Amino acid sequence: MSWKEIWRRKAQPGAIAAGLLELIALDGFDTGLGRIEPRAWTVMVMGAAARLHLKLHERVCEIGCGAGAFLVPLYQAGFSHLWGLDYSPAHVTHCRRAIPGGNFVAAEAAHVPFSAGFFDVEICNSVFQYFTTLEYADRVVQEIARTTRDNGRTLILDVNDADKRDEFEARRHAVLSPGEYDRLYQNASHLFYEREWWYSNADRWGMSVEISDQAVEGYGNAEYRYNVLLCKRS
Repeated sequence: MSWKEIWRRKAQPGAIAAGLLELIALDGFDTGLGRIEPRAWTVMVMGAAARLHLKLHERVCEIGCGAGAFLVPLYQAGFSHLWGLDYSPAHVTHCRRAIPGGNFVAAEAAHVPFSAGFFDVEICNSVFQYFTTLEYADRVVQEIARTTRDNGRTLILDVNDADKRDEFEARRHAVLSPGEYDRLYQNASHLFYEREWWYSNADRWGMSVEISDQAVEGYGNAEYRYNVLLCKRS
């Protein structure tokens, strides 16, 4: 089963998510190593906002917004200039319900339907591992660079660390019953990134790069992942 099929089945547009817990589940953070509780989730989101020095008047876009779980704490904190896109129309439906007045579209991450320099800030949370190739990931970053204003910031969270791939795969196998891992992920592998990949492409993207370890309370995947802060040069 491909990732697109997994996400299509995950979201049921006829059902209305009652709160952040349900939105987190719709976005896939509800089982195994991927579980994050609402309190830790909110701390993660607001920590990201602080690292981005996010201001209330700024235009914020989440690439791969899913059902809106990441944006909801921002919305509740008074950030109202929120955009998002996701390739799952059902998830976008949930996002629109969760954040009235937001601007959400069903679109591919490599084809952002907004003009150059439109956003002050862009965010990708736990999305880059689902891309099929590094070439596609490169196209996504180029789109981020195009649609972010000069001196704008982008935070890419939860990137699979290539140096920890074997350890991560072994841990994922261990938390599932025999055969369950292959049944679930036979055609839905993860993409892993060398940290050097970001630095080696930074000049071509016209962006500076800062990398930090992922750290979310109770989140089993955190020890195998890192975060990337990109700042577009003027």
